[in-house]
Order: sequence, then C-alpha cells, then structure tokens
Amino acid sequence: AARLKAGKWEKIALQFPDELIIDSAIVSQVLKSKLGEDQQVWILADTSYSPCCIDMIAAEHSTSAHIVHFGDACLNPVKNICATYILGKPNVDLQKLVKTIIETLDDDDENVCLMADACHSFLLSELKSQLLESGWNCDNLVIASLDTSLPTKDGQDVVIIDYQSTESAQGIRVANRILNGVEAPANNENNEADQFNQSYDQLTQNYHLIHLTTPSDSRMLQLNTKFKCVTYIDTKSSKVSNKKTPNLMKRYKFMHEARSASTIGILLNTLSLSNTLTLMNTLVKWIHDAGKKHYLFVVGKPNVAKLANFECVDVWCVIGCGQNGIIIDQFNEYWKPMITPYELWLALADDVQWQGNWVVDFNQVLKNDPLSIDNNDNQDDSVSYDSEED
Repeated sequence: AARLKAGKWEKIALQFPDELIIDSAIVSQVLKSKLGEDQQVWILADTSYSPCCIDMIAAEHSTSAHIVHFGDACLNPVKNICATYILGKPNVDLQKLVKTIIETLDDDDENVCLMADACHSFLLSELKSQLLESGWNCDNLVIASLDTSLPTKDGQDVVIIDYQSTESAQGIRVANRILNGVEAPANNENNEADQFNQSYDQLTQNYHLIHLTTPSDSRMLQLNTKFKCVTYIDTKSSKVSNKKTPNLMKRYKFMHEARSASTIGILLNTLSLSNTLTLMNTLVKWIHDAGKKHYLFVVGKPNVAKLANFECVDVWCVIGCGQNGIIIDQFNEYWKPMITPYELWLALADDVQWQGNWVVDFNQVLKNDPLSIDNNDNQDDSVSYDSEED
C-alpha cells in the first residue's frame, strides 16, 4: 500500500488468478482504506491470457496506470504499464521436503540445483540451510533465484513485494532464473551473443534439478532440455511427481511438418509482453522470404474447437508466454501441429540443425534476425500487412 500511495497512480488494477479471486474483495477494501481519496482500485479476474502474465489489455480497459499481480508469475518484461508483484508465501513443511530430497538423491556429491515456481522461491535458501544441518554435502548445490533484473516500463528492476533472495546475484541466467554459484565460461566474453546460450546449456546439463511444484507442460519441457534430469516435488504432500514429461521428438516431427506447410497461422496468445509485435513482424518476414502464406489470429484462450474453424492453416506458430502460453499437444487433440517461433525458425532454414534445444524466450529468437534487433527501438509496433483476427 505504501508503494502504491507514493506512486500517486489514479487508477490501480489488481490482477488475481482463479484460485485467489475469492480474496480479491477484502484485499481491495484494505488497499482502499490505505490509499488516497483520489486513487481508485479495480479488480481484474478471468484474465484473457496466461494468468502468470501481466494482463495489460484488461488494465487498459479500466484505464489503469499501474497493475498489481497476485500469485505465481513468469516475471517476463511487459510494456506500456508499471507493475508490482505479490507472490505470497505458502505454508510448507520444510522438514518433510528435506527428507524427500535426501531420499530422492542417491549421491550427495551429485551436482544439484534447487528451483521452484515464483511463489515458493523464497523457501530455497532456508531449504539449503536445513540440508546443511542434516549433514548433506551442499558444496555442489546451487539455488535458482528469481531474476528481477529484467527491464520494466520505467527502466527499473522488477518490484516484488516481500521477496528478498539471500543468495548472491552472480550466476548464469536460465529459464527466467539466476543460478547462483554457476559461473559463465571465463574464456568466452560474449556469452550473451551465443546462439541460444548453448554454452550455458552445457553447464546446466551437469545438474540434477529439484523443482518444487509441478510446472506446466511447456515449462516442464523447457527445464528437461536444460538439465541432466529433473525431479518434481509436491510442496503439500512432499511426494515426488510422476507426471509424464512432454516428448521432445514430437517437437522435431512438428518442425519437419512446418517445412512442408504452405500456409502458416500465427497465433498470438499474448499482447502484453515486450517484443511481442517485434517478434510477430519478424516471423512474417521469415515466412514471406520462404515463399509461404500466413494468417494472423489473436486468441486469448485457444482451444481445439476455435482453431478447427480455420482449415486452410497447415501449421500453427504460437507466440505466448513460455511458462503457460505455449500449447503442448501431448495427446494429438489439435488438428494441426502447434510449434513455437524457434521451431519455425528451424523449419524455414535452408538446412535443419536440430540440436535438442527448446527455446521460448522472445529475445533469444530475435537474435537470429539482426534486422529485427537493429530496428527494435524504431518500430512503432504497427502491423503493415493483411491479417485475420479472432
């Protein structure tokens, strides 16, 4: 409340996921009692896109200048609006978690990385301390802290209320996290420009990832391509998850189907993230250069019935949040293949160079098109081609 009052924003939007909407009324009343008389509070529910993302569109409908996001968040950079995150602090039995981790790991000399969703990340440092007290060798254990250094609208770091990592900020950045204790190769001064940070992947492939909570399918696939092996632990029951991992080879199959496709549908699953329209224009240029046809669709919550209406589309390329906005069709429900911009880039290349990577970060994909980077600051986010929207 102090931050919102000091900012003097006239209209403030509160974004709640479905599981927290029950608390929205009392939260808004408490905030109203602490804010100035000239400040209004709006409640956003049933977000149009992934609930982990800032819903800039809904906030603009209420003409809000600031949005407060509650619950798990991807922390991806947003544009045109200031944001504050409140992740919460779930109650967890750390002793049971420590016991589960020790039972899961056979060798305490193994390289281990502790990671969690955004809401449970505050537990990781204390979890490491309790592992030390239990006699576990933590010399080869690293913590994945939230990456709050991603640029925001006002150029400042991401603001997360009541979150403070006790770990050093030194380390490599992987999957929107900072791996404290894993240093970038000293003999390569230009790691940022490495194609999809392959040098980082080589480092993380030596680590067994212990992840608190079971993430979405797209997040799960991303983590499994980054680490040697991954174990998911439920924070409520402290049981190891046996959820089936998405098949990376199916992505390889879909990529090859995109090579032979004549019409590609670009499916926008978000409009809030920075570089969304820049990436969209880049994909259009790639498709045109390859001599293929495209259509543009904006669908907040895609499903099989909606996309089945467009029979002319041979393959769908989804632009969405890497945590919850990418569609992983594990059971072949969709009529046409669903691919990512990275997979489209591979499909449209003259020679396929499949290396088992799976990239969902917009900026890393844009690095493959120098023109889009050079013109990034000069673009007005306009769309200068024919499109179809849903």
